[in-house]
Amino acid sequence: MRALVRSFVSPDALDLDSYVPDDPEDDAIFVQVMVGSADVHGEESFGVVVCTPRWLEREVKAKGPLIGRHHLVAEATNHPEVRRFLTKTIENQAADSWEELAGRVGRIGLWEFEDYVP
Repeated sequence: MRALVRSFVSPDALDLDSYVPDDPEDDAIFVQVMVGSADVHGEESFGVVVCTPRWLEREVKAKGPLIGRHHLVAEATNHPEVRRFLTKTIENQAADSWEELAGRVGRIGLWEFEDYVP
């Protein structure tokens, strides 16, 4: 079973294609990558904070140490480049089951069902 990126959305931008930050070198945006299995219909959300080194530096100076889990640090929040990188990285993931595959993709972005217990 292979991962398939179906779409990108963000609660921080109505349209990621037209998103332009005030300062592309000092920016962060939360991006949800909608991922499913290439074999089955359906998708689940994996969240990533896409940020620049300058934004990260400013956050650490203001708030102290920051655990970098589910953060993607890029020179600028160039969304076509970020999408290509995330798509390639996620679609290189494979596993025998959706749970195992989602766990692997969850190392990249926060899986909406991480730690869920019925």
